[in-house]
Amino acid sequence: MMRMLCVLALLGLAGCGFEPLYATGPSAANVPDALKQIAVMPLKDRSGQLLQTALQRRLQAGGSVSTAPYNLDIALRQSVQGFGIRGDAAPTRQRVRMVADYRLLIAEEDKEVFSGTAFADTTFDIVNSEYATFIAEETATERNTQIIAERILSRLALYFRAVAEAEKKRGTR
Repeated sequence: MMRMLCVLALLGLAGCGFEPLYATGPSAANVPDALKQIAVMPLKDRSGQLLQTALQRRLQAGGSVSTAPYNLDIALRQSVQGFGIRGDAAPTRQRVRMVADYRLLIAEEDKEVFSGTAFADTTFDIVNSEYATFIAEETATERNTQIIAERILSRLALYFRAVAEAEKKRGTR
């Protein structure tokens, strides 16, 4: 019974014009190729470098900042806040919040074509071991950079798909 429902759902999707975001082919928006044309501008400090590396791996950038048609400029902010206060006024948990304001620029013109904000929150326990707490904070930072990279990538993919669909509509009129 469940298999039958799955087959019917897939047939329904086929009829509605559903197309995967990262589809390739003659009629597809070819988002993966568009994403390869983005170079990530250098970011400072450790969390910025982690985010830059995460994005570069996902984008599979085809060139350096000076040769790519698009540049991705990111302003990254991170804050750490204690909460879950014990009786002696010491926090028992910490929240690592990371916010990335990003802009997609046409490299030759330095013209902004898309922008947005992505954020991530991660919490961890503060334990008696300073080393364990330090590692937990580092892990929270790494997790946040991965989350933000995925969110930025998804929004860029949607942007490039919308641009391709708009160009396709203009071409058919």
